[in-house]
Amino acid sequence: MLEEKAPAQMRSLFHIQLRKVLALAVTVAALVAMLPTGASADWWETMVEDFMDTGPEPEPDPYADLETEKDWIRSFGNLELSGNCREDVIAIAKTQLGYTRSYKNFDVGGLWDGYGYTRYGAWFGYPYADWCAMFVSFCIHYAGITPREFPYDAVCQSWVNTLQKQGRFEMMKDHEPEPGDIVFFDYDDGKADHVGIVVDFDRETAQLKTIEGNHSDSVQEFTYYDYWSCRFIHGYGILPDSIENPPKYELTTGPAGPE
Repeated sequence: MLEEKAPAQMRSLFHIQLRKVLALAVTVAALVAMLPTGASADWWETMVEDFMDTGPEPEPDPYADLETEKDWIRSFGNLELSGNCREDVIAIAKTQLGYTRSYKNFDVGGLWDGYGYTRYGAWFGYPYADWCAMFVSFCIHYAGITPREFPYDAVCQSWVNTLQKQGRFEMMKDHEPEPGDIVFFDYDDGKADHVGIVVDFDRETAQLKTIEGNHSDSVQEFTYYDYWSCRFIHGYGILPDSIENPPKYELTTGPAGPE
């Protein structure tokens, strides 16, 4: 998944990559110093193979990190929902911060080869897949909003298409973001590639704060700077204002969730 980094994040990423390049250069220099006079191509090839050999690929554990709905509800704590859709979706999303996809339980050889298990994919029915949209759908569902009130989806552009048909989507140029908006990103092809939840927007500082899943394999909060110059925000899904009788969750038990 492509990412838009804030300036400080960009600098940090640059320094990390620079250190990696320097470490690689030192390693290559050491290998060259070890090269005997008149060494053959076969010797050189063997040295490179030995250096690159990291051992056997790890085997997936199909039982690792599995969860049930009780585990998901337990992650909400004793969260009290208000019935305000925007506030409640953000509240659910904040309880998920720090969640990371499984590195032990992952798909091998299938459509999503290498993708790790997530609770959001398990809830939606695709435990090994891109999961940014399923994360947002999960938060909407457990905020008590049914698909009749706001649809769920696992694919960003498909979700945008449905929301447009229902009159619940606004392009960036036509809408100023509000907390609780569902923000869709387009990085390269005119179609939505990624999605998150707006937590806050400061018009004066032009900073947009979001919570996003499948961002560096985890649920994280991000700040996007210089909003008015952003070229990668596609548009926004608009949640309903409120619902009656929001669900109630407890630490050890809870409802099955809205139908």
